This record gives sequence, C-alpha cells and structure tokens, in this order.
Amino acid sequence: MDTDYYQAICLNLLDQIFQYSPQTGTMLRRMFEQTNAQLTYYAAFVIVCLEAQAQKQGYRAVQNVELDELHAYTFFERAETNAGAQELFKKLLEQYQSDCQRRFA
Repeated sequence: MDTDYYQAICLNLLDQIFQYSPQTGTMLRRMFEQTNAQLTYYAAFVIVCLEAQAQKQGYRAVQNVELDELHAYTFFERAETNAGAQELFKKLLEQYQSDCQRRFA
C-alpha cells in the first residue's frame, strides 16, 4: 500500500485516540514525526484494540498488559530493528494504561 493510504488511516486513528487519551495521541504524533505513517498506524492499531478491550471488559483487562503479550501485533514485526520506536511504544503503552486508570476509576 502506498504512503498516502497509511497516512490517511493513521491520522484517522490518531484523531480517535486523541478523544480518549490525548497524551497517548501526542506520543503517537511524535512517533509519526520520527518514523513514518505505516509504523505509527500499526502502533495506533494496538492502542485502538486495547481500547476496545477496555470498553468491553473494563480497565482491568488492559491495566497489566505487558509488551510480550502484544508481540503478535504487526507493529512489533515492523519495529523489530527500530529501538527508538519500540521504546516510544513502551512509554505510550504506559501512558495509555495510566489514562485508562483515570477514566475507568
């Protein structure tokens, strides 16, 4: 798929994430600026999936999710050689979980 496709769907996902976790959205925006739309799309997709799980099962379903539990997602395959993106994802996961804790408390 071309860059424009990933950019469009990535920006759409970022808009969604900003609605329920603005700080996570900001971190994803930084990833977008530092890497590319495709990698950021895959990272945002993980967050959207976690949000769906939290909405369905409650915050406890995502509060203790560890990175190793998420390695089936494409982001980790695509970011395998990008230590900066992996580190940023780790921080944004922690931020997302923190935001969830506040929202679902």
